[in-house]
Amino acid sequence: MVLRNLILLLFLSPSISYALDNVTFKLDRIEQQGWSLEGVTLSLSDFSEAAQQLKLTVQYLRLPAPYDQIKLFDLQCSDFSWGNDEIHCRKGQVAIQSVLGPLNAVRVSFDIDQHSSQIALNDMAVVGGRLSVFADIKEDHWSLKAKGTGLDIKTIAKLQPDAGSAIQSGTLSFEMKSSGQGGEIGALSLNTAVDRLSAQSEDGRIALENLSLNMNIKAEPRGEEWLWLSQLNLTAGALYFEPLYLALSEQPASVSAAGFWQEAKQQILLDYLLIQQPGMAELRADARISYVNDGAIELAQLFLSTHNLENFSAIYLSPYLTGTAFEGLSLVGQLDADVTVKNQSVEFVRVKSDSLGIDDAKQRFTIKQGHGTFHWTTREEAHLPSWFSWDQLNIYRLPLGPAKLIFEARTNAIELLTKTRFPLLDGYLRIDKFKWLTKEDDEPDFYFEGSVRNVSLAQLSEALDWPPLSGTLSGNIPGVDYKDGKLTVDGELLIRVFDGEVRLKDLAASGFLTDFPQVHAQLEFDQLDLGQLTQTFKTGMIEGRLSGFVRDLYLENWKPVSFYAWLGTPENDDSRRRISQKAVENLTSFGGGATDIVSKTFLQLFETFSYEKLGIGCYLADGVCQVMGVEAAEQGYYIVKGGGLPRIDVMGYNPRIDWNVLLERLQRISATDDVVIE
Repeated sequence: MVLRNLILLLFLSPSISYALDNVTFKLDRIEQQGWSLEGVTLSLSDFSEAAQQLKLTVQYLRLPAPYDQIKLFDLQCSDFSWGNDEIHCRKGQVAIQSVLGPLNAVRVSFDIDQHSSQIALNDMAVVGGRLSVFADIKEDHWSLKAKGTGLDIKTIAKLQPDAGSAIQSGTLSFEMKSSGQGGEIGALSLNTAVDRLSAQSEDGRIALENLSLNMNIKAEPRGEEWLWLSQLNLTAGALYFEPLYLALSEQPASVSAAGFWQEAKQQILLDYLLIQQPGMAELRADARISYVNDGAIELAQLFLSTHNLENFSAIYLSPYLTGTAFEGLSLVGQLDADVTVKNQSVEFVRVKSDSLGIDDAKQRFTIKQGHGTFHWTTREEAHLPSWFSWDQLNIYRLPLGPAKLIFEARTNAIELLTKTRFPLLDGYLRIDKFKWLTKEDDEPDFYFEGSVRNVSLAQLSEALDWPPLSGTLSGNIPGVDYKDGKLTVDGELLIRVFDGEVRLKDLAASGFLTDFPQVHAQLEFDQLDLGQLTQTFKTGMIEGRLSGFVRDLYLENWKPVSFYAWLGTPENDDSRRRISQKAVENLTSFGGGATDIVSKTFLQLFETFSYEKLGIGCYLADGVCQVMGVEAAEQGYYIVKGGGLPRIDVMGYNPRIDWNVLLERLQRISATDDVVIE
């Protein structure tokens, strides 16, 4: 009141007012409602005009908490009033020192009285955009509003040296509201919009391209904790987070979340998280996260659902399979999954699949119409059976018909709980025991026992691209053990086929689940019926019995590299031994002899011939087959040695034959249906 009366005295004194054009009054400090105006100058000018002008100039303007970190100086107010314990500045300019750098000639207005105060900083030119701020204090309650449009994110990022080089372009707009009491925040809301944000980390593992998003956040205290709600919409652009690439322009995503921030316990309770990509997948989660140890997840529940597994797997699974044994797998169908995480480790998984299809670009593994529920857990006391069925399963080119597996999975192991039969090529494969053990950074181990019954050899040979066979395959499969990348078979595999027996012994393989498997084995053939055997080979009919062996067989990528083989008439064979003209012609061609030995002699009058014995052997090494016959001759060797009437000998003359050439001859023989007799 004293100051106001003094000013009025100066203004009303006749001896002074007519002698002066303006009056200036200076004060060191004015305080009101926690505000502080320092270096104050009041001036009244334009005395000769009908309307005089009162101006306020302030060196420093200090604001009450919580705005006391803002530094304002060089305030000039051209529309100023002061009276009745009120101060009003309606047209002012002020300079500001902030984290964004010095801001000059900022438009400002404020009002101060005994019970409230307000300040507005309007339309500031900041980092390429515009920013406005409004603050209000009533008693000890306060509120703050801020609005920014078109702010350049790259310029803002430069204020943080670690992030500045990563940002390439982008703009930010936002609206923020906050309120509280004293130094405490009572509520906060923030709406932001980011447009065409492009950035890349120095290592290239994270990148954003023309990313557009909007985000809303609301937060308020509840006792000793904070409740927050948030909504994020990713609407355009692309996001790369090694190895994932998301084209958000084609597949927008949204993230909704709610929870509590407990500062005393230094943890975050995530009550609700929902991530959606319409038409692709939905992820729901709740969690308890400690932010003491870099955001360690103490407990979490995740629920994933997708009705478009083809798109989901292409985006979210395939990148992680690259460079692994599962590279090239693609999935279709529907899938729901529940996951429990405890102390940073997965403790429980449940996956339910429907109409599942799996295709392998390398043709190792396919499934059609798979259905089932899979459980996996690290809890030793838990026994949760899983099951899975399918309409068709292909392992490499072996088709397995409809079947159902019941098994148990835990930690790194899977074990079959019940014996299972798989329809296979008009017969079946039975699995009695199966165990699978995964190992970190290595191929898995597994153990298998079972049997095969009545499998069609014709279909099997076609599926495996073998020379055509006839008859059926039956036999027991002893313990098959795959450990440390090597496959071994306990005992021998006995196969009864062609009214005889085939024994597979010393079977071993390495790299069995890779693109370059290597296989070692020994084979024995005992008393095979040549009549049945040759019915499916287009080599002509041969009657009799056949025994022999394949020793030291070595395959690379399922192709023979070396072996020593012999197939011939057993010594104790007392069966009828006859050979057709077609078989003679083909065996002659195989051995490199004249192919018209029958057709140009009187022997063309006979359909079949008797023989004493036959045999052929091969020692394969370095791509060359060293051929031998049943008996040496003066020139060449006997492939068939005749006996009885009519009699014929089949000779071979080339002791060394290129393996690929030999395969071509066999293919030509099997492709020829008839022998032309001239």
